[in-house]
Amino acid sequence: MIQNKDEEWSYEIRVFLSSNHKKERMPYITGRAVDYKKYILDSFHFHWGNNDFNGSEHSINGVFRSAEVHLVHYNELYGNISNAINKTDGLVVITIFIETKVITDFGFIEVNDINNQVITPITKELYRIKKFDSYVNLNLPISLKDLLPKNKNLFYRYSGSLTTPPCSQSVVFIIFVDPLYISSSQVIIYKQLVDNRL
Repeated sequence: MIQNKDEEWSYEIRVFLSSNHKKERMPYITGRAVDYKKYILDSFHFHWGNNDFNGSEHSINGVFRSAEVHLVHYNELYGNISNAINKTDGLVVITIFIETKVITDFGFIEVNDINNQVITPITKELYRIKKFDSYVNLNLPISLKDLLPKNKNLFYRYSGSLTTPPCSQSVVFIIFVDPLYISSSQVIIYKQLVDNRL
């Protein structure tokens, strides 16, 4: 399910995983970066801004990206995200920058305007959730591993808080340096969503 959940100061789309009634193995992460604990994927969401240059919440060396995606995981010891949210080792958020341009030392070079097929299942449905707090079920599968950059060894890691309420101090952020490239037209689709709370 995808849902329009923007805030006053940023825009956000959440993607929730289906309920696991069959007790199938859910996507998870483990390894040295998370102290060899097992974190189960709960949901993921996208953040973007008013233009292609400052949509991400994070920056590296003062450079913001077009957008970013957060894959929110909870520590399996706590059973679900609600129980994990206030624990010091409760959450891990994998952050992937989203970019429409290649950033070089000499400026910006446009990426050709070919849609990224990884996020197409989401962008195809966004027109159905233009209003705040609306949602729709996805009809096409999403390849989560294809959201990740090719180089998974280059990342930053820090302890912090959720960037949206309740802003719990229970998160380890893992921020990949290499971005996921998408077309400008795909970013424009996100910007067409509205906040009807006004």
